[in-house]
Amino acid sequence: MDEQMQGLLALYALGGLTEEEQQEVEIYLTRHPEAEAELREMRQALAALAHTAVPVPPSPQMEEVLMARVTADAQARLALVNQPPKPAKAPRALSWQERLRAFLTPPVWGTAVGVALITLIFTTFLWQNRAARYEQQMAEQASHIQALQAENNVLQQANQELATAVSNADRENTRLQTQLETLRQERENAQMQASLLADEKAEWAAQTAVLLNQNADLSEQLVALTALAETLQSDLDAANEVLALFASPDVDLAILPGTEAQPQAVGQLLFDPNTNLSLLLVDGMADLAPGQVYQVLLIRDDGHDTAETFAVDVQGQRALLVHSLTPMHTFTAVGVSIEPEGGSPQRTGDIILLGELTGS
Repeated sequence: MDEQMQGLLALYALGGLTEEEQQEVEIYLTRHPEAEAELREMRQALAALAHTAVPVPPSPQMEEVLMARVTADAQARLALVNQPPKPAKAPRALSWQERLRAFLTPPVWGTAVGVALITLIFTTFLWQNRAARYEQQMAEQASHIQALQAENNVLQQANQELATAVSNADRENTRLQTQLETLRQERENAQMQASLLADEKAEWAAQTAVLLNQNADLSEQLVALTALAETLQSDLDAANEVLALFASPDVDLAILPGTEAQPQAVGQLLFDPNTNLSLLLVDGMADLAPGQVYQVLLIRDDGHDTAETFAVDVQGQRALLVHSLTPMHTFTAVGVSIEPEGGSPQRTGDIILLGELTGS
């Protein structure tokens, strides 16, 4: 706030402003809410001033001096009256300080009280401004001290970290020296062991030859075990397929009687119409000549598909899983024919077994 506005605020608190000046101060107060606090303090100081003045009777010396000043003042006024009037001068605009002094020194209060009040008000303003500056300087000093303290803390922390790093470096140097000595001893031990290893190398060569022979035997055993495992896995897969077939709620059974070629032969086909898997059981079938096999025929209305080939044991029996390209309900009959070894994509030999799929 500038000095001019401080003076106007003081006159505003005393009620000594014109209407235009009063409006100017009120607009300033609306734009600067912080000035409200200063105006309140002025009003409180004026309210307290009336209660702080204690009447003191003047001493005889003070009364004599005061009367002398009154007499001198009266003589001066009389001399002014007797002098010829001077040309009137244009009125000069009073400053806010003069207006405040004039407002505070009416005949009722007296010059001494007005001057004392002016002095009190401006002393209050002066000390408030100084206190504000001092508080700001103290805050800046406190902030500066705090920054220096923080910097000192950082430097102390860095010093502590440096001391720790030096201590760690000393320990690391000691550790490395110990490790170097250990490595020297290990090198000597390694040289001694190298001579021992050279002696053991020949023995290892002999043992390696023995192990190679054992490895060859183990490799042959591994091949045999692998083949056995594949066979067992194939049997397990077939067993799982058979179990799945038996567990199907739609499983059906078809009878395959023997034809004129082998009337004593008979077959049974266990199948699920909705799957591509079936189980064929045959009995009483004749042993074939070398170069010939039995082959399963899956017959449709418009042709047939050939499936697995098989041979029978000495009793003429065999159980065989049959896999078709399409679900079993797409076929109307199943048969078994004699084909060349390896099978044939089309039937070439006699049909031995033939039966309808009643569930299709």
